Amino acid sequence: MHSFTKDDFQAGAAATGQDDISGNELRILRDLLQLLPAGVTVQDEQGQFILVNEAAASQLQLAASASQPAPVDDRHAANLDMLRSGRPVVLEEVLSCGAAKYVFLTSHRPVQIAGRNLLISTSTDISEQKAFEDQLFRSAYYDELTGLPTRRVIEHRVNDL
Repeated sequence: MHSFTKDDFQAGAAATGQDDISGNELRILRDLLQLLPAGVTVQDEQGQFILVNEAAASQLQLAASASQPAPVDDRHAANLDMLRSGRPVVLEEVLSCGAAKYVFLTSHRPVQIAGRNLLISTSTDISEQKAFEDQLFRSAYYDELTGLPTRRVIEHRVNDL
């Protein structure tokens, strides 16, 4: 399997003419962005989506069908606050769809590009990792036979009193 390098792309673009170099590179970049496994979105100052790749579109559809979706206005306001603050934010978002529980690690980064304030967000599904962490926690702190907390948990809670 041949992996393409920048030189391969430029050589292919040069064969079609110099004016098409940036057009070819933009098409390649757009296609790669669409195929990323992580959800990527870009929002403007009004909260309108400028760019949404396939993974992000799937995650947004999942959020819309969640049994307890976050109100759109709340999410919109939170994104605008992140954009105004100018600080990057990383958070875990949990969605419940029936019996299924999805956990996403989402990174938001306000940027200024071409004189416009934008919010770039990436989101990765970490549901399996969180389920494994929960299983490890239960194994470490709860008795498998009775389901009750272990002595260590009880001692810790008593010491906190």
